[in-house]
Amino acid sequence: MVFAPDWLETPTELRTKTIDQKDLVFLSGYAAFRFEGREFDLIRDDIYIPVGPIWRELKVNEVVASVGLASISSHRSLNFDIDDTRLPHDIPGRGDKKIRVPGDPFNLDESLWAVDNCRISKLNDQILLQCAVAVGGIGSILWKLVYHVNAIGFLS
Repeated sequence: MVFAPDWLETPTELRTKTIDQKDLVFLSGYAAFRFEGREFDLIRDDIYIPVGPIWRELKVNEVVASVGLASISSHRSLNFDIDDTRLPHDIPGRGDKKIRVPGDPFNLDESLWAVDNCRISKLNDQILLQCAVAVGGIGSILWKLVYHVNAIGFLS
């Protein structure tokens, strides 16, 4: 299911003209939303981010974009007790039932946040960033992405 950001935060835009009178535009900002992971599952989806001004003429191959993680969190209220009988005898801290074992299905320290790619298209003559994102782990949340876009063409 494709989703859109709840809002764009601090979108900035710098415009100039090239020697052949094309518009050269530099855009940056943050896309804010809430994309939450689930228990023992990796969730992937696309977020569509419309950015910048309206273009009269713009070729997608004259747009360069980069998107990255800007705000993530992991709030876990769960704390599983691991029974002593499941732990090998040579693990230090064997008497501590709060120990976390790598690879254990109840290991809550394994979280993932990712921007897998960013594709560029147009929607109503505006640049549209189509970003594949992923989140994994209980309580793992992706809150914001940062984007930087450079485009050359003719503005409306």
